[in-house]
Amino acid sequence: MNARPPSLTQAPTPNVGMDNITQGHLDGLKSQIQQVQTDANASRRAYTACWCRILLNRLALFYLCLARFVRTRALPFLGFRWAVVALGTTLTWAAFAVISLSFTVGFWGALLGVILFSCLLYLPNTDNLVRGIPSCQGIARGLITQRTRLREFLAQAKTNLIAMQQRYNQWDVLLKERLLRESIQRRREELAISDWKSLQGNDFQHFLADAFRLLDFEVEETGQSGDHGVDLIVKRHGNRIAIQAKGYASGNPVDNKAVQEAYSGKDIWQCHACAVITNSHYTPQAIKDAARLGCVMIDELTLRALIVGQRDLWQECLAARPVGPQPLPNQRC
Repeated sequence: MNARPPSLTQAPTPNVGMDNITQGHLDGLKSQIQQVQTDANASRRAYTACWCRILLNRLALFYLCLARFVRTRALPFLGFRWAVVALGTTLTWAAFAVISLSFTVGFWGALLGVILFSCLLYLPNTDNLVRGIPSCQGIARGLITQRTRLREFLAQAKTNLIAMQQRYNQWDVLLKERLLRESIQRRREELAISDWKSLQGNDFQHFLADAFRLLDFEVEETGQSGDHGVDLIVKRHGNRIAIQAKGYASGNPVDNKAVQEAYSGKDIWQCHACAVITNSHYTPQAIKDAARLGCVMIDELTLRALIVGQRDLWQECLAARPVGPQPLPNQRC
């Protein structure tokens, strides 16, 4: 194991979320989205109906203009209504027959021509025809204005829906993250009030492994034999810390041997820093050696703060860098 681990670095600052978001905010925003969708669907139906009315109005206007043309141009030219009907019938018969190459279709075309040109000559009467064209033109302008407004409303509604849906998704993620953090914090509190002071050996080691996982660390348990004084390796943001776990009965102090094992095991396991954690306390010599070697010490008085996330092990490892002729192994040239 000659490879040297990278130097210990500052952990990135986590993104601060909107912790005031609640399920009520999500429900309210969802109701707004549904209301906008309902309004948009109603406007979409109104837009379709407006298109149909515009089409029908254009057909009516075309009929009235054609009727005016027939009465003001064809009728004075031919002189008699029956002549207009006969000419129109002949033309429609010829058109249908030529297009379909069928005399039967031509017959039905002639019948349609009789009906159409009779209507053009008699329906509506001349006074209503004169008034009907301006009326249809006015209705057309109003329908086009209405269609434009509906189109603008639908475009705005689409923009609003996209923005509101994005906000809803963002709030949903933030709420889930907050609930997850609260759940993890509750589990940390449950661990903190458990009877960890009575744990010894492997039980205390497993307890610490659970605590570090709740603190968002990756945890590697090295095993019971050949661990070189390292019981746990905790990893986060690319940094590795070697942990010596000492679960002792109340009143039994941890001596400096644990510090020496953690310090030497750090290099063997290619870690950046080391720490000794106990549910008891340390001898004065152990505290002195830990300060000289840069080993973080956590005892029964400070362990609860670590479990609930009030202590930052990374920052303590940075602060525990030894000063003088005994630098951290990962700082050696």
